[in-house]
Amino acid sequence: MGSGIMKKLRSGLVLIVGLMSGFASAQDFNRLEGWSLGAGYSDTDYSASLGGFSITEDAGSGLRLETTYNFNGFAALKASYENNTKDELKGHTLKAGGELGYSYVLSDGSFIKPYIEVGYANHRIEGTTTTQKVNESAAFGGAGIRFSTNYGFYVDFGADRSKMDGVNVTQLSATFGMKF
Repeated sequence: MGSGIMKKLRSGLVLIVGLMSGFASAQDFNRLEGWSLGAGYSDTDYSASLGGFSITEDAGSGLRLETTYNFNGFAALKASYENNTKDELKGHTLKAGGELGYSYVLSDGSFIKPYIEVGYANHRIEGTTTTQKVNESAAFGGAGIRFSTNYGFYVDFGADRSKMDGVNVTQLSATFGMKF
């Protein structure tokens, strides 16, 4: 009777360990998938060439909000909103696009993902002391790197550029967020 109970306990223990191992590996895989939401810092510069001269203007810094849906460790859809101000300029940027990269999973379960991104951006620029406004859309391209902890938090650093009617818009960002 004692050995029957021991066999059942051993079988139960093997079953529990097997299920937990499967659950843990499913968590490792799913950690690279799903929604994330972040907020952070954005900096914008405008540059143009006029008559052979290059002009660059700091358009200010401000808040960035972003959401990303990761299909896997390689591909994701991303949307962001940036609100930048400086002196007499106020800018808003809304972006939607995709990113491709490779997630390097580290031994502690966190990962690093360098990526490239492309998409479409709408830039609105307003003067705070005048009624002048610019509202244009253009394709953008960029690159970045994201570090995600095994607890679901991430830090993302990125840079992208779009060109509208001879004006280049360059935006740098640093975002802190959480994966859900």
